[in-house]
Amino acid sequence: MIVTVPAAVVPEVMEEAGKKGVKLAVVISAGFKEIGEEGRILEDKVLQIAEKYGIRMVGPNCLGIILPHKKINATFDPATPKPGGLTFISQSGAIITTIVDWSLLENIDMGLSAVISVGNQADLGFDDFLKFAQDDEDTKAIVLYIEEIKDGRAFMRVVREVTKKTR
Repeated sequence: MIVTVPAAVVPEVMEEAGKKGVKLAVVISAGFKEIGEEGRILEDKVLQIAEKYGIRMVGPNCLGIILPHKKINATFDPATPKPGGLTFISQSGAIITTIVDWSLLENIDMGLSAVISVGNQADLGFDDFLKFAQDDEDTKAIVLYIEEIKDGRAFMRVVREVTKKTR
């Protein structure tokens, strides 16, 4: 499920999704912890609802996810990169749109296996997406654009595990 409603409505949408059995929500909506204490409280409420129903959540305040090999573009960016072997995981939607646009230039021979915007990482974060990329048969390399790591030790454990895997 992709959520793109005003932040104040997201708890209601998540509650309804939980009752319907939704298991994954990409919350593109902004207006959460990135705006201050009021937004942090709202983000915590959304996360509590997601946990109550077993919904895993990307975001909020993210661009979304693109999986070119599967022809999935769950973002508000109309461009989808060529399929390839590079997973790009970023905290910045602006950087993502730049990379996607750049990858589509005719003189660039680069394709992407996944483009993932982590946003505020209320639930799923870099660790989770690194594990996804590790198990993704289309991914040959991973690039990260990081602004915040919640648990540095856990992140480094996952990085060590992922870099040991050879193809």
